[in-house]
Amino acid sequence: MIQVTEQAATLLREQLSQQDTSEGQAFRFVDAGEGQVGLGISPPQEGDVEIRHEEQPVLYVPSELASTFDNATVDVAPTQDGVGLVVRPSTDASDNGVNP
Repeated sequence: MIQVTEQAATLLREQLSQQDTSEGQAFRFVDAGEGQVGLGISPPQEGDVEIRHEEQPVLYVPSELASTFDNATVDVAPTQDGVGLVVRPSTDASDNGVNP
């Protein structure tokens, strides 16, 4: 099952608050083709795994991509522009984060 660290959930929540979104919309993993996954913003869809932070949805994982993120952790990492999101294999079941 996908894990999201507290830092990543906070970053997602902060980024959502800066977007013009409707209630219930959150970031969503999308199939970008050729084995790539992108990130968009959308309302929930049937079968989505929902990740919540501070009682608000911050990330939806579509059912068709859920197995791709099985035993994965969404975390933050430094970038040239500050901090960005990364997806890495979970190192253990006790990754300190937010669960679906």
